Amino acid sequence: MGRLFSRFARSRAVLFAAALAASSACSERAQPVRASLSIGQLLAEPADARFERALAPRELHFPVDHGPHPSFQVEWWYFTGNLDDGEGRELSYQLTFFRRALEFERVRGESQWCARDAYLAHFTVGDASGAVFHAFERFDRDALGLSGAQAKPWRVWSRDWSASGTLDGGDVHLVARAGDNALDLVVHADCPPVPNGERGLSRKGTEQGQASYYYSIPRMTTRGTLTIDGRAHEVHGLSWFDREWSTCVLDAGQVGWDWFALRIDDGSALMLYRLRNADGSAGAFASGTFIAS
Repeated sequence: MGRLFSRFARSRAVLFAAALAASSACSERAQPVRASLSIGQLLAEPADARFERALAPRELHFPVDHGPHPSFQVEWWYFTGNLDDGEGRELSYQLTFFRRALEFERVRGESQWCARDAYLAHFTVGDASGAVFHAFERFDRDALGLSGAQAKPWRVWSRDWSASGTLDGGDVHLVARAGDNALDLVVHADCPPVPNGERGLSRKGTEQGQASYYYSIPRMTTRGTLTIDGRAHEVHGLSWFDREWSTCVLDAGQVGWDWFALRIDDGSALMLYRLRNADGSAGAFASGTFIAS
């Protein structure tokens, strides 16, 4: 039949302390850091009017669109994969990098810790046969080289977690480690990027600008090493890459989304998502993309 990926945008509070402290570090008087934010707040709270919004379909341009879009408030790079270790284990991973602008313009100050953007990174490894799943996250500011994203050469990173290489038919190297769990993988795109929605415009609400620019690379040959609980597995398999950028896409009552992607053995693929309200009910918007073989 195929392999299924899923992700769940959590509504729990997440700490942006390290990132948001940049504002305090660059102000004349240190202020207490109140750094509790939810995913819904990050994607729904009012944004500086100078940020661009996804308003209409547009042509995607590569490799430029693989790189950062600082004129938008939020963006992410999302790798997920199902892997086989040759011994019958069904293994999996996720490596994701989020960028969120704290201000439209870079904060001015003498401190080298001054930051305009905050980066959040997620890293997971799983063994379905052994019912094992580990998840990790970290937050950094784009100061002192701690985190960042660039188009040429393509790279996105949070300290020693990184994705770098060539997304258009070349190799991308994924690296992350947390204690006894790690990944060191090479992924290679087996198909060109596929725009979702209306030529890349993915609507998330009824208001003007409640949308993102969104494309996927559904098939990426993957090989390398996955380490789970200190045991290294030589693996091969397939990965899925998602890429979005936007400004203020969610309604105030929405807290996240549920996302699924299915690769089918005949070479076709299907991506589906639905927005989710604070009470757990489905939001007004759901959408998907069928990708023919």
